[in-house]
Amino acid sequence: MGGRAFTVYCTLAYNRNYIDKITALPDTGVYSYTFLNTSCTIDIVQFLDIEIKRLDQPIIAKGYNSVVGQAITYYLVVDQLIDGRRLPTVPFLILDLGNHDMIIGAK
Repeated sequence: MGGRAFTVYCTLAYNRNYIDKITALPDTGVYSYTFLNTSCTIDIVQFLDIEIKRLDQPIIAKGYNSVVGQAITYYLVVDQLIDGRRLPTVPFLILDLGNHDMIIGAK
């Protein structure tokens, strides 16, 4: 396989402020979760002047190969715009994603 990943551009919005052209990997194997890369989240939080929230219980992430990874302890809630459609108050789990700013789950 290899090659370039299929990505789409997304916009995040909070309090009438927008961040455009965040690259996202649509991934049907992620189920209903949406993830933001930690380094991307830092920039988003500063620009949108928004606070991250702590999960009541950590979520243990597994990679594409089912290997257990790091625990997810924080999330961010913002509006997401894809192809002109607004998805209000989407919770994004914050995780080190490596090559992607965002991973969008199937639902």
